[in-house]
Amino acid sequence: SGTYYDTLTTSMGCDSIITTNLMVGTIQQDTINPIICQGETFTIGTHNYSISGTYIDTLATSLGCDSILTIHLTVQQKQQVSLNPTICVGDTFNVGIHYYTTTGAYTDTIVTAIGCDSIVQTNLIVYPIPPTPVISQIGNVLTSNAMVGNQWYNQFGIIVGATNQTYTAAIDGDYYDIVTLNGCISDTSNIRHVMIFIIHVVNTGVEENENNNGISIYPNPVSDELIIEAKGNWDKIEFEIMNSIGQVVFKGNFVEETVVQTKNFAQGMYMIKLGNGERFEFKKVVKN
Repeated sequence: SGTYYDTLTTSMGCDSIITTNLMVGTIQQDTINPIICQGETFTIGTHNYSISGTYIDTLATSLGCDSILTIHLTVQQKQQVSLNPTICVGDTFNVGIHYYTTTGAYTDTIVTAIGCDSIVQTNLIVYPIPPTPVISQIGNVLTSNAMVGNQWYNQFGIIVGATNQTYTAAIDGDYYDIVTLNGCISDTSNIRHVMIFIIHVVNTGVEENENNNGISIYPNPVSDELIIEAKGNWDKIEFEIMNSIGQVVFKGNFVEETVVQTKNFAQGMYMIKLGNGERFEFKKVVKN
C-alpha cells in the first residue's frame, strides 16, 4: 500500500503526471460454529450444508479479495425419548404443555433449548386407588380384608415390618391399616381397639397370678383332636373357638381338661377365648 507518482508521455509528446494511491487488501480468515436442526440447511455464499462437518469456503470481500471461512457445522438430530410413567387416579402427568390423566400412549413434540424438535413418547399407566381396607378382630388378632399391600399402624404411628394380612397386637391400643398398591394409597381403615388380658390357673379357678401355671392347648397345629388343659384347676372355665372371621364354631367348659373334636373344622387359623366371666385370655391355634 502507498502513494506513487508516475510521469508518462502523452501522444502529443507532453508529460502526464499520474498519482496512484494503492491499497493492498489482505486475505481474511475466520471460523464460525453454527448449529442447525435436522432437516434444516446452512447457507454460506452459494454453498448449502445440511450434514455435520467442517467446511472451508472462499468468499469475495467488498474489495474483491478472498476471504477464507472455516465452518464447523453441527446438525442437531431429532431427539426421541420414551417415558413409562405411572400415576394414581386423580393425579396428572404433564409433558410440555399437555396434561394426561388416563392410561394410554401419547406422542408430543417438545422444542429444545436450541429450537430443535424433541419427540417424546409417553406410555402412561393410571392405577386405581386401593379400596379402603376393613379389619376384623378376634381377641388381639387383627385381619385385613386386603390380601396384599397392608401396613399396620397404632396410636404411636407406623408399625415397622407389620405388612401381612394379619397382625397380632402385643400391646393395648388402637390399630388401623392402610393399603398401598402400585404406589397408590388407600384411605385409612376402620379402627380396632385391642386390650391385652392374661389369666393364669390356680386351685381356686381362673384368676391373675404370676406364680402359677397357665392353660395349655395342644397339639398346635391340630388335626383331629385338640386338648385344652388346666392342671390343678378347681373351677369351671368357659371357652369359645372362633374362626378367622369371628364366627363361634365351638364352645364349652371344663375344669382341668377337655378334648375338642376338630376333624371337621376347616383349615385355617382359630382363636380360643377362655375365661371365668371376669377375666379372659386368647390363644391361637392352626387347623391343618
